[in-house]
Amino acid sequence: MLEIRRAKDEDFHRFSLKGREALIRSTAYIAVDNNKIVMEANFRYMGLTHAMVEFEGKENKNIQDKLIQEFLWLSPFVKSIFVDGDMIFNENAREIKKVLIDELIPNQYSIAQSKYNNVKSWLSRVEELVVGAFEYQNNFYVIDGHSRLKAAKELGMKECFIYEEQQTPFFVELIDWCREKGVANIDDVVINPDSVHQIEWIDRCQEYLKKHD
Repeated sequence: MLEIRRAKDEDFHRFSLKGREALIRSTAYIAVDNNKIVMEANFRYMGLTHAMVEFEGKENKNIQDKLIQEFLWLSPFVKSIFVDGDMIFNENAREIKKVLIDELIPNQYSIAQSKYNNVKSWLSRVEELVVGAFEYQNNFYVIDGHSRLKAAKELGMKECFIYEEQQTPFFVELIDWCREKGVANIDDVVINPDSVHQIEWIDRCQEYLKKHD
């Protein structure tokens, strides 16, 4: 069965050299069939709301389209993608706006050390800092991009861009989790070894979602 997903760190050893920079930036996507990567899609942002993609693997338009849709689902603010000399437009692109990082409240209390290190190796401009957030009780809560925000603060950045996501019961539940841990801003989010982050955050989230599926 064909699986379309964003590439993970454990995929690194079987990734093409061309795609490893995209993997580090979390902009590499793969199509997997019978545990074998049949196609890579290596995306690169071009400015705030535009991107380009290069495919690796036997040409298959159907799989390419699925990879592009997966990218747009996780990067809904992208308005256009340059593909093999053509331009694909996203008519449902979310609008973005610039805000102060300190105005955002985290919805995650743990960050994986490896992911944080990866981000610090390439993050250098505020244009690379677009994160998803939802509004709740007159505050904006971050749902994605905590590693980038944490690294940005350390690098001296004060602003970022956000696009709005819809509030869900799970997102609201995470607010309480973070309050329990005393997390009120990005400075409070703890960078943990990957094994600790797995237990502290990923396993807890997966267990909650299983119970409330």
